[in-house]
Amino acid sequence: MKHNIALILLTFGIAVISYFDFGSYYYWIILVFLLAGSSFLLILGSSVLTLNYFIKSVNKGSSNGISLTFDDGPDAMLTPKVLNILEQHNVKATFFLIGKYVEKHPELVNEIINKGHIVGSHSYSHDNKIAVFSTSKLTDDLEKGIAAIQVVIGKRSTYFRPPFGVTTPRYKRALKKIGVNSVGWSLRSMDTVAKSKEQLLNKLTSKIKQGDIVLLHDNCSITVDALPDFLSFCDEKGIVIVPLDENISIKPYA
Repeated sequence: MKHNIALILLTFGIAVISYFDFGSYYYWIILVFLLAGSSFLLILGSSVLTLNYFIKSVNKGSSNGISLTFDDGPDAMLTPKVLNILEQHNVKATFFLIGKYVEKHPELVNEIINKGHIVGSHSYSHDNKIAVFSTSKLTDDLEKGIAAIQVVIGKRSTYFRPPFGVTTPRYKRALKKIGVNSVGWSLRSMDTVAKSKEQLLNKLTSKIKQGDIVLLHDNCSITVDALPDFLSFCDEKGIVIVPLDENISIKPYA
C-alpha cells in the first residue's frame, strides 16, 4: 500500500543524505524535514480513509446513481425513524452496525433486512482506542462484530467500515484474516458535527455527485430531520439512489 512507498522513499532519502557530513547543518535540516514529512503522512494516512494509505477501501461507486450509508446503529429511538423515511421514499440504504448494539437490538436488525436494506459491520465495540488495538485484539473485535450480525440474519456480511475512518497496518492483516471488504465513502455529510439541519442539507446538496457513497449516521437526530428534504431534493433533481452493492459491484454477503 501507499505507506510502503512512503517508507521506501524515507529510507532512500536518509540513504542519500548520509553522503553529507554527519555534522553538517544541511544534514540535520534535511533529516528533520524527512522525519516531519513522514510523520505528517503517517497521521494523514491513518485518519483519512479515502486515501487508501494502509488498506484498500471502496470509496466511490461506478453507477449513475448514489448510495446512502448509515453508521453507528442500530439506535432504538432513531433507526426506526430513518427506516420509515426511507420506506416513504422507496429508497434502499446500507447500515454499518456496531456489534454490541446488534446484540442489544436484534429486532431492529431484522427490520432493516426485512425492509430490503443491506447491513455491514462497523466493528463490535467501536472502542475509542480501537486504532491502537493489537492485531489479535483487533481481529477478534472485527470478527465478533461480523458474528453478531450473522447470528441475527443468518448470513455473513462482507462489508466493513473502520470506526472513525481511522486505519493502521494492523487493519490490513485483520481484514485479510476475516475476509471482508473495507467500504469507505466519497461524501462525508459531517452530520455528527453539523450545527443545523440547513447546514447539513447544504453540505449534501452542494457536494453530491454521480457514484457517491454518502456517509450518514442513524443515531443523529439532525440526520433524521434533514433526511426527508434531502431525499426530496434527489427526487426533484433526478438523482437516483441505488443499493450499495449495485453501486460498487461487490456482494454484501458471503
